[in-house]
Amino acid sequence: MEPSTDVLSTKLKQRAVIEFLITENVNPTDIHRHLKAVYGNKTVDRSTVSHWVSKCKLDDPGKMNILDKHRDGRPVTVTDEKHRIQVDELIKNDRRITQNRIADMSQERVEFIIQQLGYQKICARWVPKMLTQESSEVWDKRETSYIFQ
Repeated sequence: MEPSTDVLSTKLKQRAVIEFLITENVNPTDIHRHLKAVYGNKTVDRSTVSHWVSKCKLDDPGKMNILDKHRDGRPVTVTDEKHRIQVDELIKNDRRITQNRIADMSQERVEFIIQQLGYQKICARWVPKMLTQESSEVWDKRETSYIFQ
């Protein structure tokens, strides 16, 4: 999953604060206390503060790049809305479909999307996790009629 914009901006803000406080010669423990007072439970760990302090000390004050560097590797594109809709349609059309038959992507991604959609496997069928009392009775009737045919 991709981080939300709010979390990302909070991290960047904290990195900027760390960089500023380093130029003011504040030690990492005090920097963490300052961050904790402002950001509360969204504060980065003490070890992360120490890591950024060591990175800041290597660069000139005010010249450090606080953005994350580009990382190599395949981006996670198979969990986008298009694939969620595709998997949901496949399951709705055939409740007995297997993950292997769904998989035009990795098995792990299929499982992740299925969990996001709120399905679980019951009696060799995918059913929504949250059934109402009425729909639960309908499913029970379908299962028993299928078994005794």
